[in-house]
Amino acid sequence: MPPDPSQEPQRRETEALCPSTGDLHARLYLRHLVLPETALRSTLELLQSYQTVLQADMNLARLLEVPLASDLKAERLQSLFTESNPRALEADQARCTIHWADVVLSSTYESEQQADGNYHVRVDKGKVEVSKQDYEFITTGLPRQIADPHSYPSDVASEVNIVKLTRSQIAPWRDLTERCSCSPPSVDHSADLCEFSESNNR
Repeated sequence: MPPDPSQEPQRRETEALCPSTGDLHARLYLRHLVLPETALRSTLELLQSYQTVLQADMNLARLLEVPLASDLKAERLQSLFTESNPRALEADQARCTIHWADVVLSSTYESEQQADGNYHVRVDKGKVEVSKQDYEFITTGLPRQIADPHSYPSDVASEVNIVKLTRSQIAPWRDLTERCSCSPPSVDHSADLCEFSESNNR
């Protein structure tokens, strides 16, 4: 006997209110497996970014925009050079201004003298042109000492506090990721769940 068309809206409403077993399994899979995996992947990326900062000897407090005494000193560096800012030849980010502090504190510093006597210097943020006079001033180490947070006790204290706070926040996630890395690889049951859901809906 063919189904009564008048009962179709009621049937659809019943299916919406009472989802099949396959649908429930699919929702449980999404909630308990897929979403935690996404959150864990984001946490791993955060841990890797922190590790990159610390290994490169970058200042975490400055990266998190904590006010530092060295920042005020770094702003005054431009008065010690022949130009207010180095001339950017290449910038890693669009509309990125490279300041003298970026040059003297860069973990990457590869210089090459040009025929006109100036230097092309590769730094973390890109590539800049530096006059011979400014280059020789940089090699004295004085500009770096002025802009380096490690030169100021208050900045060192801020960095220590930020590192402690960061470690306390990521420690539980680090332990979790270590346990997960020691566990056997998970099996993707999404295809089985879809097949199970389809069989229950037939």
